[in-house]
Amino acid sequence: MDSKKPPHFIWATEIKALCPHSGELLTWGGPQIEALTKAEAQQWCDENMGYLKVIGRLTMTIPSKQDEDGNHYPDWDNAVDLDEGRWN
Repeated sequence: MDSKKPPHFIWATEIKALCPHSGELLTWGGPQIEALTKAEAQQWCDENMGYLKVIGRLTMTIPSKQDEDGNHYPDWDNAVDLDEGRWN
């Protein structure tokens, strides 16, 4: 990593739009945005994808597994803590 460039965080976004089938206003998860601050992430969204709203910082990703009945559950062994080592 370039020591002169500060580390970026990953920001979660959401999209609110009308469902084409029901006409109901729904909320969907949007793309993840890399930026140093929430304000910087929202500014990028406003300039590039004006319909996105930054809702918070992504701190962990947790994949899922399926049991024998097809039910999904968290795979904690393969979770990725995005803050690990950042504050030490």
